[in-house]
Amino acid sequence: MLALLLGLAGCVGLSSGDGAIRKVLVHYLDSEGRHATGSSLLDRDQFQRRLRDNPKQIAAVRFDIKWGGTEGNATRLRVEVRGTQTNAFLMREAPVAPARFADSWTGIALTPAEFRALGSIESWRVSLMEGNRTLSEQASFLW
Repeated sequence: MLALLLGLAGCVGLSSGDGAIRKVLVHYLDSEGRHATGSSLLDRDQFQRRLRDNPKQIAAVRFDIKWGGTEGNATRLRVEVRGTQTNAFLMREAPVAPARFADSWTGIALTPAEFRALGSIESWRVSLMEGNRTLSEQASFLW
């Protein structure tokens, strides 16, 4: 029983409340809004490869973000994207509920019109924000 309590106390101590972005997946979407044609990771990867090889089939893009460890009330995710078109820049934000003990996934999609206006994606940055404070961020190589 003591070992169980110490284990639980250790898990609680792991979350500092500062928040973290664990992973960012950039998924291209076809005209039907699909990022995969099946339920397996292999299906997803093959479909994403097909879309990358045939850019005319890409209708939009979605950023799937795994994040967690927040305590604040005004927490939000911010996605910033630079495109290949002249002065192409887009920023999107989505409010998220605090998730101190469990990681959550949030998807932020660009509309087909926004995606077309960017040209193709040159670079991106995803930030976990609390008020005006950046808790965590991940960015592409060219950001």
